[in-house]
Parts: sequence; structure tokens; C-alpha cells
Amino acid sequence: MTQTKTVTLNVDVTVTNNLTIGDASNPYTNAGTGFSIGAQTLTINNLSSYLATSTAALTFSGGTALFNSTSAQSILNNAAGVTYGTLSLTGTGTKNLTTGGTVTSATLTQAGGSGQLSVTEI
Repeated sequence: MTQTKTVTLNVDVTVTNNLTIGDASNPYTNAGTGFSIGAQTLTINNLSSYLATSTAALTFSGGTALFNSTSAQSILNNAAGVTYGTLSLTGTGTKNLTTGGTVTSATLTQAGGSGQLSVTEI
């Protein structure tokens, strides 16, 4: 889905395949007109990415972002920063916070499985 106005979740949403914030034609460059999970839970069961052409900070501060997989997952982040209300990690896959990104104001929870958070070059 490509959207030029703010997209706000009004119900809990589960992403089964891939969530991409920003693309080559429509980078995420204005935090005021982007993607908000409101007070909902966004569950990401597979891949997610925040493309390099996107430059605005991302805010999930009102709800819960749940990364859940038995495979390795990258936590959404970039140099401009991502603010999470609750960042929840489940499943046995390692969760990776990649180089150059920041996560701020997160309440971090991890339940179930033996997955771990791997933080690289912060």
C-alpha cells in the first residue's frame, strides 16, 4: 500500500510477510504525515524494513510493536530514530538492531522462546 497521508491503525494488525516503511518513489520523510500505530498492537511475523531513502524519525509511541518469529528479524530503526511505546520480542529468532539506528523510549519485553536481542555498533 502506498499512502501520501498519515496511516493510523484503528485495530490490531498482524503483518505476515513484509512491512516496508518508505520506498524509492515515496520515502518516509515527514514524521507528521506517515505511519502511526495509535494505541494498537502491530505484530510483525516476518521481515520489516525502513528504507535508506526515508529520513524522518518513526514513532510507535502510543502502542505496542511486537516482533514475533522463529527466524532472525531486524527491528525497525534508522539514524533519525524510532520511538516505541512498548517494543515486544517473541519467538525464538534473534532480533537484530542494525548499524546506525536508534531506538528511544521503549519498554522492552521478551516472552517465550529463547530468542535474543543482538545490538550492533550503537
